[in-house]
Amino acid sequence: MKSDELLDAIGEARDEYVHDVRNGKVKKMPGWAKWTSAIAACLVLTIGVSLFFGGMGGNAGSGGDDDLKYMYYVGPVLPLTVQGDASGITATRNVDYNFSGYYTYQESYEDSKGEPVYYDRYDNKAYVTDSYVLTNESDEDKTVTLIYPHIGNMREYINYPSITVDGNTITATMHPGPYSGGFEGAWGSNEAGTVNIAALDCFEGYQALLSTDDYLNSAFDSFPVLDQKVYVYHMHDFVYSEFDGEGSPTLSFDFYIDYDKTYVFSYGTNGASWDYESGYCSRRKGAIEYRPNVAPERQHPDDGYIILMGEDLEEYTLQGYQDGGCDPGEELDDLGCTITRYESTLGEVLADLMPEYLGEMIDQLDSERFGVKPPEGIPSMELYLGLAAELLESYGQIGTTPVERYDTGMLEDIFSAVYTNGRVIYFSFEVTIPAGESITVVAGQPKDASMDYVGNDKGKDGFDMATRLGSNLTFTEQTASICRFEEIEMIAQNFGFDLENGITVVTLDLNQDHYWMQVRKIRTD
Repeated sequence: MKSDELLDAIGEARDEYVHDVRNGKVKKMPGWAKWTSAIAACLVLTIGVSLFFGGMGGNAGSGGDDDLKYMYYVGPVLPLTVQGDASGITATRNVDYNFSGYYTYQESYEDSKGEPVYYDRYDNKAYVTDSYVLTNESDEDKTVTLIYPHIGNMREYINYPSITVDGNTITATMHPGPYSGGFEGAWGSNEAGTVNIAALDCFEGYQALLSTDDYLNSAFDSFPVLDQKVYVYHMHDFVYSEFDGEGSPTLSFDFYIDYDKTYVFSYGTNGASWDYESGYCSRRKGAIEYRPNVAPERQHPDDGYIILMGEDLEEYTLQGYQDGGCDPGEELDDLGCTITRYESTLGEVLADLMPEYLGEMIDQLDSERFGVKPPEGIPSMELYLGLAAELLESYGQIGTTPVERYDTGMLEDIFSAVYTNGRVIYFSFEVTIPAGESITVVAGQPKDASMDYVGNDKGKDGFDMATRLGSNLTFTEQTASICRFEEIEMIAQNFGFDLENGITVVTLDLNQDHYWMQVRKIRTD
């Protein structure tokens, strides 16, 4: 359901479904038909989850082993592959690391007097140019689909690869894979659990992930359709409290459900409470007191949504309280809102709410970090929505492998995961290689360093690549090179570079799966 359609639906809601709630009145609902069909078993992706920032799990850098682990691991540069049959095609490859990002530049901020204060900084990143010469050894022209893998997320689209074929920039089709890591228990606890994301923290994790074509194929699969019927309770047009004490005036939307038949989602609320035995459930909206000194456009809180999949409510209560504790004796009777009920599908609700959530985050990202929004390269909303549906049918409560991280049903958690969790994103494009001839394919991308933040390996920036992982190309040669390295020193590596003696280009052993290096900024102070 598009936003204008949703507004139309709200505008046409029957009077008995629109409730202006004050003073904790109980509203009896009509006897709507119950949705009792069982939720179908969902296709479960057994791939785990990865957060863009890497997880804080795993060990610190292990001093040069091939299974080197990082607190923040960006993953290796992965090789190009062909979709389907790659017979008759041979390839040579060069991976070049440009470390000009380590050159010092100045930024500034304004002090209390409005005067600029300048400071030096540099970027812990390299610009990677991954170049291929593909040769058609057969006597017939070959038209194939090439796939270039990128380890990243749906947020950092500025780091997506720029791809050229014979010097001409092409537009590739984006195919994001599912989450690439797993889940773990609460940090600081030895107990097992699934409340936190456990990102891949070493090369071996990607070896396991990409050892078969399963993950690649999942990126090209169709997204699930969330056509489950839902009942939506929309909180809007808030009536403010004149409460002037300490606290955060809060509206509590309380009801009872059968947890075996109904699941609750929410959006725009900031508190929840539930009891599986009694069936009690609460969704809470805080900080909605009248603030006369706040600009009018900032006065009104965002709308809230309570979404039920399964059985509808027979009744609910809405009561104001002095704060989010919602304790008896701390009621506020001048706090309320209008509740509009309507029916929809889970997919339609996501299609309405996710653009609102991502719009704010993308606008903030572009204005504060990147300056001007790139005209191209931003993932489509269809991809974001598809990944949200995939997550819900994989790890949400409507799937067969639900995890604790998403058991509150807060859609903000789902949207945030889609936006920031790490994954392998594949970029596909079609090329024709004439018989007996070659084409050149180049993928360029900025690559953040893998890092540890504490311990003996703090300050060591890691960069690595895979020679063959996930690729069906027949490589006859691979090389690596390094340039603009004047501002770094090499700490450890297995490439074979020797900067002091001018060895900046090396031939790689195709039987060696993983090449890596650790560098750091040369300090002059």
